[in-house]
Amino acid sequence: MNIIFDIECYSNYFMITFTNGDKTLIFEKHNDAVTTETLLNIYHQIEDHTLVSFNGWKYDMVMFSAALHGFANADLKLISDAIILKNQMPWEIERAFNFRIIDVDHIDIINLCPLYASLKLYGARIGAEKLWELPISPDKIILDTDIHNMREYCYNDCVVTRKLFDHLKPQLDLRRAMSDQYGIDLRSKSDAQIAEAVIKSEYKARTNATLYKLDVLPKHITYTAPDWVKFETPELQSLVFGIENTRFDINPKNGQPVVPEWMKKHKLNINGKTYKIGLGGLHSVDKPGSYYSGALSILDVDVASYYPAIILNNGYAPGQMGQVFLDIYGDIVTKRLNAKKAGDKVTADALKITINGTFGKLGSKYSVLYSPQLMIQVTLTGQLALLMLIEKFAEHAIEVISANTDGITVRTNQPVDEIVSHWERDTDFDMEFTPYDSIHYRDVNNYIAITEQLHVKTKGAYKLSDLTKNPVSDICNESVINYIKDGKQVHETIYQCRDIRKFLTLRTVKGGAHKDGEHVGKAIRWYYSTDTDTAIHYESNNNKVADSQNGIPLMNLSKDLPSDLDYDYYIKKANNMLEQLKVFL
Repeated sequence: MNIIFDIECYSNYFMITFTNGDKTLIFEKHNDAVTTETLLNIYHQIEDHTLVSFNGWKYDMVMFSAALHGFANADLKLISDAIILKNQMPWEIERAFNFRIIDVDHIDIINLCPLYASLKLYGARIGAEKLWELPISPDKIILDTDIHNMREYCYNDCVVTRKLFDHLKPQLDLRRAMSDQYGIDLRSKSDAQIAEAVIKSEYKARTNATLYKLDVLPKHITYTAPDWVKFETPELQSLVFGIENTRFDINPKNGQPVVPEWMKKHKLNINGKTYKIGLGGLHSVDKPGSYYSGALSILDVDVASYYPAIILNNGYAPGQMGQVFLDIYGDIVTKRLNAKKAGDKVTADALKITINGTFGKLGSKYSVLYSPQLMIQVTLTGQLALLMLIEKFAEHAIEVISANTDGITVRTNQPVDEIVSHWERDTDFDMEFTPYDSIHYRDVNNYIAITEQLHVKTKGAYKLSDLTKNPVSDICNESVINYIKDGKQVHETIYQCRDIRKFLTLRTVKGGAHKDGEHVGKAIRWYYSTDTDTAIHYESNNNKVADSQNGIPLMNLSKDLPSDLDYDYYIKKANNMLEQLKVFL
């Protein structure tokens, strides 16, 4: 059984809520008096189950253990402050306060979530019913009259954690499968952490040696292009020369290579299209516009498994691992391809986590896989290889609409198979082709693409909200997509929608916000209303929260649409989006 738990801690008050959805147990210590059953009794009821938390590895499990140890309220607050304010790690807390963290089955879901955000923000992104800010500042004293609110607040955090836990079920299922396969508990790890754990385990099994992170960071690194990187034009030949003769300094604070000034400013012009390079991925400089197939075909050409292919094809490995890394990584890639061919989706998806997560650790100075040299060999080689193909397209007067990291989108009336095949032979990469019916750009990182099979691909501002992206009037994006794909009028999509979540905008406001003097919170969501002409404001300086004019906060969701919903606002915004994309209206 999975039991969600959450903790609140003040100088005179401490509570833990445990719930499985059907039954809830609460431990409270107020002014050093336990007002519920003892925590030890509760512990015996839950110790054989799986505890689930958000950021529990660093905070909740530590505080739970400290409370079991019997610390007084004031001492528990000292421990809490050491974690939150001083960023002390669990092992540092154990040493400083002389207690041991208990060993129970525990899943911490924070690392399964993309990027970094608060529990409330993640909850709001997936439609949590209630956004409830901490009702009392952490530096205050809790009175008897406050306890009911504290219990309600803590329970709501458990509800949001449960909703997020359920939302992450596919990721958790993959991690359980990988845990069984490798004999390591990977349930609470991010993709990059999984990659590191798996490769460390495989390295130990193959060498009988332990892999450690580097003690001394390099001060600078250089790049060497593979022999197959060749260009015809002097401008691109000069680019390779310039990159190979650049010393990339390493930032001692974060271990990352520093982008040189010349590279920040450098732009390439190929067949009338401008491109920018860097230490990440290549990207074109795209203007707003819409492109439709017809007399000309639109084709997206992507490199299959680009970064893994660069690593294995060129024999790139972290210096501390050498050939062993290539053996391990190559075996994982081969196993994934075999699983994919056999229709074993679980294994294929699990191994993909390790393959892609490995690259994420190359730039972390805290990782045993840290290798800034390997990182720039991969990213710069990837950019140069794409530029080779772009140069070939230019020779044949094939128009490049856009290019970004691992792919190129072209518009042409010529077959490109022979050109691409020649490039594949030179580079040893494999290309995947996707014909588009149309593609609509705001810029290279914000677009809507419709495939010939009428599948929709969106990026950036046009992507519907998910765990990685705050909702910003999703109904407008949806109506724009419906118009482009099916010709459905914008106002039809908007008027027919009965889901209030699609009309909401979500934003984090540092220090909190107020609407007409009434406190709202830090993670706020609102809809646009016909009944107000004021904005939402920062409490710290009273500045207006961006795009909040005529917004009404909706911290608690309702099933019915508000009667004051400003349909005209959403229709106008969607039409403006279509005009910005230069869609045929």
